[in-house]
Amino acid sequence: MFCPECRSEYVEGITECHDCGTPLVETLPPAPKPATRPILKKAALLAIIGISYLFISRTVGTIFPDIFRNILVSKVNVIISFHAGMAMLFFFVSFYRSYVQREQVALRNASLLAIIGSSAMLLLLIKGLILVINIDIFSNIIGSHHMEVLIPVASAILILLFFVALYKETRRKKQTELHRAVLWAVVGSSISVLLQAIILFNYVLSSRLIWLSGSRGTILIILAPLVVFSFITGLYFFLVFYKEQQRIDISL
Repeated sequence: MFCPECRSEYVEGITECHDCGTPLVETLPPAPKPATRPILKKAALLAIIGISYLFISRTVGTIFPDIFRNILVSKVNVIISFHAGMAMLFFFVSFYRSYVQREQVALRNASLLAIIGSSAMLLLLIKGLILVINIDIFSNIIGSHHMEVLIPVASAILILLFFVALYKETRRKKQTELHRAVLWAVVGSSISVLLQAIILFNYVLSSRLIWLSGSRGTILIILAPLVVFSFITGLYFFLVFYKEQQRIDISL
């Protein structure tokens, strides 16, 4: 007996797959050939560049907080950061359209949530664009810090749900290397949720928006390694995912 979903073999008498709950069949259909997904490989590469720039930008802003007080530097940074955010959104959209299969309901739903989360983060970058080019519209909304606190928390949670769903899929399909990378991404995303929750908690208590650059002493020493670790795990996932798409292209 075989599972048509994960293609695992079972002894006679078992009627349902222990891993995915799919009813077993006596013979397996031919294994589908991996589809060519050049757009997904390009999206993964852009995500690597995007996540790297956002991390570098925030790190420079933390170590040298005065550098972005220069108007020209601030404008250039916001414009590039906006494109980096677009790259992240592009990856999740490409993943949803090119990677997720029809029967992967949980992963499809999680991918949609990731698209919503990355779109919300893009709204914050759009807000930054509006501010640096001095467009006086929706001033009450743009001037409020509520969006800058709530959206990152919600987005971090949605991205975490995406990686959890992908982790389950890679475990079921026995994709060892990608499975390990996704597991680290789950850990890193969990840390990201924790960091954003700390910022939100501080904002509720003090009504002040304090990022890592505003922290001092012991708090900065504790939080900085967590931020670096979260970035490394995310970057590791995108690198492994990119290499997987390369292997698929070579095999075809």
